[in-house]
Amino acid sequence: MPGCSTQGKIQAIWNGIWNLQVPHIVKHMIWRATHNALPTLCNLGRRNVVSCVRCWSCKSESEDTVHALWKCSSLFVLWEPDGVLKKLLRYNVSSFADLWMMVLDNRHCLDVNLLAIIFWMIWSRRNSVRLGEAAIEIRNIRQQARLFLQDFLEAQDPKRVCPRVIDRAIRWIPPIHPRVKVNFDGATFNSKGSAGLGIVIQDGSGGVVGAMTERVHLPSSPAVVEAMACRRALLFAQEQGCVDCSVEGDAEVIINSIVAREVLNRNMVRKFKMSSR
Repeated sequence: MPGCSTQGKIQAIWNGIWNLQVPHIVKHMIWRATHNALPTLCNLGRRNVVSCVRCWSCKSESEDTVHALWKCSSLFVLWEPDGVLKKLLRYNVSSFADLWMMVLDNRHCLDVNLLAIIFWMIWSRRNSVRLGEAAIEIRNIRQQARLFLQDFLEAQDPKRVCPRVIDRAIRWIPPIHPRVKVNFDGATFNSKGSAGLGIVIQDGSGGVVGAMTERVHLPSSPAVVEAMACRRALLFAQEQGCVDCSVEGDAEVIINSIVAREVLNRNMVRKFKMSSR
């Protein structure tokens, strides 16, 4: 792990990542960042994939992991309103692993879960900009990350009713290029009379092609929530220009019904057909 010289630090960073109360995709991205495994321009340059490693955003510094997620001047608008982060910004770190260790050392006064999601959204935005796609404004990332975290934590409420899911251990299998994989999930928030839809699109290397969350009115059943999430995933993939893709979800009743072409809700089926055209 770059920048970490002791086994104790490595273990602390490992525990700090996997103890986060965030979606696994966020943990995975942070883990890749601490291992310098993100395809930054510097990493691509070392593999002779690109000839110029200058940051596309600030156009003044080389884009390594620390720069892309933390030190780029375009990101200062995210850090300066927070006194702790503004103070940490003064320190020079040689790797994201060192930065993450510094964050963990200050977790008593930092929302580490929120910061992890902000890092993930920064990286997702960077990829969207690179592909010429619509991207969230940097100044709006913190608020969107806060809403994303709130929805995720509410979805972990054991009181919520959810459809039976496939109970066997599931390992995410990357798609074969040029196919992308679209994962979807739905959650119900009965106390608020609403439901949440979440979609993530990843390529064969695990890189995030696109991600979104959407809150909708609470439907009649949790199964319909999952069906709506699947439908929204198809629409989102279409909006992102994904032609060759596989769609994956963990709601057994929905997956089995789609595979078997069973008609659970004729109106929903019509919407599915319209979405897939």
